[in-house]
Amino acid sequence: MSSARSVLDRAPVETAVQPPQLLEDVCALGLEESRTDALGDFLNSTRTWESCPIPLPRRVRRFLLLLAPLSAGAAAVSLGAHGGRFPCQSLLCTTTTLGHNEFFVLVLSLLYLAGLAVLAGTSRGLTEVNTPQLAAIGVLAVTGTVATSGVLAAMLTASALLLSLACLFALFLVAIASFRPTTPNR
Repeated sequence: MSSARSVLDRAPVETAVQPPQLLEDVCALGLEESRTDALGDFLNSTRTWESCPIPLPRRVRRFLLLLAPLSAGAAAVSLGAHGGRFPCQSLLCTTTTLGHNEFFVLVLSLLYLAGLAVLAGTSRGLTEVNTPQLAAIGVLAVTGTVATSGVLAAMLTASALLLSLACLFALFLVAIASFRPTTPNR
């Protein structure tokens, strides 16, 4: 400890803080000779991240393709209800059209189907996408989900009703199988 302190006491502060003159000359020489724009040349020769295709996960493709027939069904029901082909008075029709918003559901469904067709053609069948296509897929997923939310709610309601009926039928069968008539004792 005492040897380190004695070295610090002997070193002059002025020479320790100032850089040597030779280093300044080398830095100035390097700046004068390199007048080429290396960074600009590098940036001009590189590609942006937007143009680099990335693989689209299989789950996303399956989700988008699953929404296609549901969206077509929602468009068909909305077109029929909006065109007056059948009155939309049932609970199923009201749920599918999101509360008698036939035109809204029809437009969203058709936008989803058209956008999916365009993106499938431009992204190698939804296998590789670049940044703008990925953003469009996000917008399409939201559009398709909103358009088919009524259909999904109707399907969930129908499956819950069918499950309830199946449970009631199973209880009825169990009750019949366990029924044994009693005979009076003689």
